[in-house]
Amino acid sequence: MTERDSRQFEKFTLPDGRAITCTNEFNTAGVWQEFSDGLYARSVAVLRPGDTIVDVGAHVGLTALLLAGTQPGIRVVACEPAPPTYACLADNFFRLLPKGVPVNTAIGASAGTAELTYYPQSEVMTTLHVDEADDRRNMEAALRNAGVDDASRRESFFTASRSGARRFEVPVITLSQLIEERRIEEIGLLKIDVERAELDVLRGLQERHWPLVRSVVAEVHDVEGRLDEFQGMLRDHGFRIDDTQQEMYSGASTHMVTANRV
Repeated sequence: MTERDSRQFEKFTLPDGRAITCTNEFNTAGVWQEFSDGLYARSVAVLRPGDTIVDVGAHVGLTALLLAGTQPGIRVVACEPAPPTYACLADNFFRLLPKGVPVNTAIGASAGTAELTYYPQSEVMTTLHVDEADDRRNMEAALRNAGVDDASRRESFFTASRSGARRFEVPVITLSQLIEERRIEEIGLLKIDVERAELDVLRGLQERHWPLVRSVVAEVHDVEGRLDEFQGMLRDHGFRIDDTQQEMYSGASTHMVTANRV
């Protein structure tokens, strides 16, 4: 990252002193809070020395960096399609996880290109599947549960989150393509956080590659039957499911799904 590029970004400092390059310090702090609250941290229990983590929707790589340090020899392949966010991911891996593999692509049901809507003020909501009603519902629920007043949560926060939205044409590959291109022999943990594109990720996994996946942790939006179908696909392929809804998302569509082989 050049000095000119670095001026476009911010820094979030972890408790251990590591500086994370990010597009939005506030949002990155939120990702850290989710990890420290145990939603992703619980995945540590399934990891083994030398495992490969595939992080789909890696954001700036914070969760990947934290998980990578929990066992020796962890390899991380992290996919992030949004160009500004990917620039941060690549910088963080270069400085803090040099053996990590950042990949500037979306993971979908089939290969090609797609339009990605990127929200600079709330880049964690960046998506291939725009659904204003679902995003508003989730944001209102989170703010209501945090004690924010009605007027603010209905207008100010959501309107601000859409400010400066940009659209990018991004490459899309399937999870099976990623496995073959990166020569992945086993996925100790498949982490998915892709804002309503969760099913597309699983649909792009060929039957012959399903046995390579040992465990999954995913944020799934319960709209249009996605949650049931997502869990059903995992059960059909031999996984035991645990579905948890974070307290802050009570009343929203967002669920955390963890799955391990029976």
